[in-house]
Amino acid sequence: MKRKRIITVGGLGLVLAAAFLLYWFYFSTPEAFPVKEELVNQINLVFPDASPKTIQDTVFLDDQHVFVPFITKSNEYGVSYWAWERHKWQAINIDTVGEPRLWRVDKNDPASYYFVWNIHPSDSISKMKFYFVRDRAFHVQGGVSSYTPKIQMEKEEITQGKSYGIMKLPNEWITTMTSIQKAESASQPDLFSSIFPRGNMYFAFTPFHESGEEASMMNSVNGNGYQNGDITVDFIIYMNQLEVPKEE
Repeated sequence: MKRKRIITVGGLGLVLAAAFLLYWFYFSTPEAFPVKEELVNQINLVFPDASPKTIQDTVFLDDQHVFVPFITKSNEYGVSYWAWERHKWQAINIDTVGEPRLWRVDKNDPASYYFVWNIHPSDSISKMKFYFVRDRAFHVQGGVSSYTPKIQMEKEEITQGKSYGIMKLPNEWITTMTSIQKAESASQPDLFSSIFPRGNMYFAFTPFHESGEEASMMNSVNGNGYQNGDITVDFIIYMNQLEVPKEE
């Protein structure tokens, strides 16, 4: 009986120790973020092609995710995405392309979505307009016709004076997206409509020179990248033909 009790206590101790190690490894409080010199070393270690020369900033999205723009030795303006994973800070994505991207920190929560960028100064971009768009559509199903109106929401971001930046998804966009997704989920009759949901929703952007003319981003779209981790970074459509409401 005593031997059985010792074995039981020992087994419980092993379970508790394993649980502690699991928590320590995956859910521990993040340590201080590396200094800029260490960030350069880590980027060079995992992705030598980036050849970072200068870390421009460390921008915390939350306590476990950090956006780090940098300049390479060949004068490219790159971006890196960092996360606290497995008890250490890791560069989970590095890219020498600086045009706007959408970082979905938690892909199931639009409140965690951020536009991020690091635009080369030679592109002379003074502002950008970001858009949430749902195209209009007409559907006939089961003899019933339905029309989905177009949605086009806009947010302007001034970029003049700083090559890099972030923009959190506006609250009104999140509210609209959530409402649309709930409505579509409620109306989906089968598996096929859940795979191909009604309503074409996407994000877009348009860059502008200081003169107000639309700009190109030839110096910010070429490069290469590295990924090592669970991260969702989406391309954003370049939009140069906006739909303008008709005046009444």
